[in-house]
Amino acid sequence: MNDRKLVNLTSGSFIVLSVLLMFLIPAKPAHRLPPDLNMPIIALELAETPAELYNVIGDQKSDCRNRHVYGTYVDFLYILSYVLAFISLGYVMKKRKYLQRTHFYVLFAIMLLAAAGDIIENIFLFDLLGRTEGENIADQLFWLGRSTYFKWSTLGLAAGIISGGLVRYGKRKIGIIFAGAFGAALIGLYLRPAIELQVIALSAAWPWVFVKTLPLKFPWFTENIES
Repeated sequence: MNDRKLVNLTSGSFIVLSVLLMFLIPAKPAHRLPPDLNMPIIALELAETPAELYNVIGDQKSDCRNRHVYGTYVDFLYILSYVLAFISLGYVMKKRKYLQRTHFYVLFAIMLLAAAGDIIENIFLFDLLGRTEGENIADQLFWLGRSTYFKWSTLGLAAGIISGGLVRYGKRKIGIIFAGAFGAALIGLYLRPAIELQVIALSAAWPWVFVKTLPLKFPWFTENIES
């Protein structure tokens, strides 16, 4: 498989699973969202109090909660898809000397850490999605939040590395979008609404990568590799 097809396949798989999750996960909360957030899945992952959690997922019989459970199962495939997308894009840029070898190895390690954080997040989500109102869930919410911030921070770092490689490749516009995801991740450590901006940036960046690696006019990664 050539470089263009590899990046196209992994980015396309990532996009397909992203769309699938969009249909599985409710677009609206069971009751209401926190005033500073607009995305139910981010509100769930970053819930700070039992009230915030149950306002998003509803009671144990709610369709909203059940759909979040199904979405969390599918999320394990989603984790694999974004890890492969980031690593394959980084690998191709390393191969073509747009990324230094060291930077690619750092990216590889970061993506493994991001996957680990996301898996831990899912474990706590399964626990919380099975709870009823009135139970003491303070510890679970604390560790859910920590694993979520860790996941988004590492994905932000990965986006920053990818940004540098794309700028060196001459793809400055898409590089700036990945850089925006990196910046939003840093701000998100202090202001959680910035995580939603990171989601938007990555949601714009990866379809761009996919389209630019289709066999259309002037696709990426088809030029000869410099010796």
